[in-house]
Amino acid sequence: MINDIFKLFGEQTADILFDIITECMDDYLYIFDLQNNTFEISQSAVKRFNMSKNVLTDASNEVLKVVYEEDREMLAKHLADICEGRENVHNLHYRWLDKKGMRSGSTVVVSLSMISREMRSI
Repeated sequence: MINDIFKLFGEQTADILFDIITECMDDYLYIFDLQNNTFEISQSAVKRFNMSKNVLTDASNEVLKVVYEEDREMLAKHLADICEGRENVHNLHYRWLDKKGMRSGSTVVVSLSMISREMRSI
């Protein structure tokens, strides 16, 4: 079945699936590619949070601007640990700023993902 999806959509399979999934959920789906320093998040997050676009190309710096100031150092250290191979799982709670620059009291980003080292070229 997965091969049929790739045959049907071709090289745009990941983009199309991302769009389909984000339309079907209330949460904010995102992909943080540390190897290429890019970040993509659902368009609904752009409408709510302090960000102007859903694709960030200097992700490690730009995503920190969206994170509540008191949580930035913790997130920056965690991302550095992942990049340097000291951490294998991204599992962290941190807060994001809304469009007014205010901490979204009810919004806690819970990130849980496995880090793939096979894709990295060291």
